[in-house]
Amino acid sequence: MCSSDLGDLTGDGVADLVVSAPWAAVEKVPNKGRIFLFAGPLDAETTLASAVGTFEGGDLAGQPGTTLGILPDVTGDGVAELVVGYYRFVLLFSGLPLGAGTADAFASLEMNTGGGLWTFSTAPDADGDGLAELVLGMPSYAGTGFVGQWNSGRLTGTLGAADRTWVGTAAALGGALARVGDTVWTLAGSSPVPLTADGVGTALDVEATTLAAADIDGDGVDELLSGGDAIVAVDRGTWPFAGALVADPVDIDGDGADDPAVLRDGEALILEGARAFTDGCDADGDGVSLATDCDDGDPTAAPGAAETCDGADDDCDGVIDAPTEAALSGRAVFADGLGDLDGDGGAELAWIDGDGLVTA
Repeated sequence: MCSSDLGDLTGDGVADLVVSAPWAAVEKVPNKGRIFLFAGPLDAETTLASAVGTFEGGDLAGQPGTTLGILPDVTGDGVAELVVGYYRFVLLFSGLPLGAGTADAFASLEMNTGGGLWTFSTAPDADGDGLAELVLGMPSYAGTGFVGQWNSGRLTGTLGAADRTWVGTAAALGGALARVGDTVWTLAGSSPVPLTADGVGTALDVEATTLAAADIDGDGVDELLSGGDAIVAVDRGTWPFAGALVADPVDIDGDGADDPAVLRDGEALILEGARAFTDGCDADGDGVSLATDCDDGDPTAAPGAAETCDGADDDCDGVIDAPTEAALSGRAVFADGLGDLDGDGGAELAWIDGDGLVTA
């Protein structure tokens, strides 16, 4: 099961939700898959029966919704776009599709070589129409991976050749996509690399499995986050929390900074973004949290002590002013920052545990 924060797909100012069951049986046919569409606001009484529409696999091979994406408006109609990834196919819908078939898509793409999981992003306006461009990646394409850009001016019908293409070499390209400002980042193997007009740029010296763009320090400018052996904010340093980043972080605690959600050892954890990287934890004002050893002469510093935002390693774990983590109940297999689903002004988080899809 997958879910995605789809922003406001209905134009009512409240975030909407889409949940997929890619391997669900449809009319006793296994693995046809089904997608459930929910219009916000949601509440504790929301069930699958509350879905305003469903989308079934139907005539396309593969399972619908093995990957789901949300993109800003790339068609100029004022609503966000829903991206549904199949095995070899990508379908694009404008807004929340209330129909039940592939005919509702305004654009589609079929890869003619292999198939697998898709990645999604946008790129800065390249054709001068004032709209962002569509970027799709597939790391399993032809064994070396592929990223393509389709300009918004021709996002209708069956998409042909991309307007711009990047192809992997020794390391598979396209395993994740994240746009930070005017730069689109992807993975070449496990290394974050920028995509440029001249090709693939220089790789960062970090190991990553996931990428995300988020404003974790509350300064109004996104940072590039990479998840793997540690959570790395490229221009902010490293958090010592191994795990996979989940979707694009959102501000869950309302402090003005985005809070990454991380999967680690089957648990979903929320890391407080501003705690480690605001000026209040930066004694010298250089924009990076302090990094000195534990002070044996400080009686407030001891293993197991509560960590406070004071520029010291209070709990002697080797990290000063470390972000706190909050474990969600259950044994999670997926989590996603959902935006404001219930209209109360605060973002929600969804995860999957033994009881199914949970939101909070």
